Amino acid sequence: MKRPFLILVLLGLLSVSCTTLETKIYSLHIGDKPERLRTGEGQHIAFLSVKAPRHLEQPYIIFRSSPYELVPSQYAKWDASPAEMVQNMTSDFLIKSGIFKEVRSARHRKSDSGYIILINLKDFSRLDEPSASYGVVALDITTKDDSGRVLYSKEFVKKERLKDRTYTSLAMGLSVAVGSILRDMAAELDGVLRSLTR
Repeated sequence: MKRPFLILVLLGLLSVSCTTLETKIYSLHIGDKPERLRTGEGQHIAFLSVKAPRHLEQPYIIFRSSPYELVPSQYAKWDASPAEMVQNMTSDFLIKSGIFKEVRSARHRKSDSGYIILINLKDFSRLDEPSASYGVVALDITTKDDSGRVLYSKEFVKKERLKDRTYTSLAMGLSVAVGSILRDMAAELDGVLRSLTR
C-alpha cells in the first residue's frame, strides 16, 4: 500500500521539477570598435558616475505596457544591472574612441584633475504597444571640467523597434539604442573638447 503512494509522490515531484523554468541571462553587445576621435590626442582622465532609479540598479529585465506600470521578468535577467552596463560600455567607448586616456568610476575629489561625466539613466526597458514592441533607453549626460563648469549637457532618448518580444530581440534592440547614443555623445563631446584646446 505504501509503495503506490510513494510512486505517486515521486511522480508529482518529477512533474513539478520538469515544469520549473530555468532563469536565462542576457547581455548587450554594441558591435565593432568605435571610430577613433581626436586622432588619439586624448590625454585626459574622466571621472564617470551613473545614477539610476532603484529598479535600474538591479539586473531585472523590465517591461512596460503603459507609463504607469513596470513589470520585472521572473525568468530572465541581465548579466549586470542596467546602470552598471551603461557605465562599463560608456567607459570602454570613451577610451577606445580616443577621447580620454582613462575613465575612472571613483568619485571625483577636489584634488583630482580631470573631467567629470555624470549620467542619469532614466529608462532601460521594453515598451509593449498594441502594434509593436520597442527597446527604450533614456538618459541625461552632463560633462564638467574639474572646476565644476558645465561643458556639455544633453538628454538622449532612443526607441528601437523590436523584431519580436523575445529576450534576445530585446537585448539586440537595446544594444543598438545604447550604441547609437554613445556614438552621438562621443562625437559631440569630441567637438566640445576640441574647441577648448584651440
